[in-house]
Amino acid sequence: MRTLTVKEIAKYYKEFPFLETVLDRESVIEQPKRFQLKVHVSVADAESLYTIPQFCLPPHWIGTGDGKYVGRVRPIAYAFNSKGELVNSLEWNYDHLDHFLKEVIAGKDIKTVVLVRKYMWWHEIEDYFKKGLDTNVGAYSHREYETFIFKEPKQGFAKLIEESDLTRNVPINDLLSISMAGYRKQNEATVATKALEALVDKFEKSIGVSLWKQINKCKHSGMSGVFGKTELRTFATAGRIMFSFWSGKDQITFVGDESDYTRTGLQSMNCSVDMAKFIVQQVIDNWEASKLQTNDKISFG
Repeated sequence: MRTLTVKEIAKYYKEFPFLETVLDRESVIEQPKRFQLKVHVSVADAESLYTIPQFCLPPHWIGTGDGKYVGRVRPIAYAFNSKGELVNSLEWNYDHLDHFLKEVIAGKDIKTVVLVRKYMWWHEIEDYFKKGLDTNVGAYSHREYETFIFKEPKQGFAKLIEESDLTRNVPINDLLSISMAGYRKQNEATVATKALEALVDKFEKSIGVSLWKQINKCKHSGMSGVFGKTELRTFATAGRIMFSFWSGKDQITFVGDESDYTRTGLQSMNCSVDMAKFIVQQVIDNWEASKLQTNDKISFG
């Protein structure tokens, strides 16, 4: 996404009139230097339903990567019906950490869901302590609204929710958010996390001894091999081993202890739970230690 110009913002208002409900039109048009808008439009899918946006509210602060600003972010979701009327809204905060985006969808007439990450930015004061200040928060700079518009899918939102199961067929790209929600006893996230932990346990028990032996006798950090429909890539460094399972664009990565195969855990993933089970099972079913060979092109950034 990129920051829109005032003319582009006006165009979006015309195309999506309900934006006036979630944005301050007067401030947007009259104070463009103090306001930035980014808009992403897509058709809702299973993955978007299970979004858990990150937030940062008082007394905490976040900073930009370039060190120019410090600020806060407040995510709010809105659901609109076929008449463009606001039906429901949902906010994430310290009392409500683990809402999934789908929870804002109330009723059968929902046509559009909008997620807005509302940022407030202040100038960051460099070396503030050397200047005798007790904070790095300087003068107010601007607002930035990062807006995601999810249009109704062909089958409708209700059917999409019915078809989507986090424990089976929903792509998981933000494993940390799902894991934290599971830790805090959010039901669907808990079940999905337990299924993934069981997959790690099965991996360890099925080929752990043989796999670790093959890796530890290799003098190179990187190794790879094809097992059925899965490519397994491993990289050993500083006493840790990364195991990345790939099948096309789908992948799941474990991290383990170089000296103890039973100390393995989840690292990241970009696939559904069902696909994760499939690609790991391919390695288990087709495992032969000799297939895993040195590959100096393997690295993990």
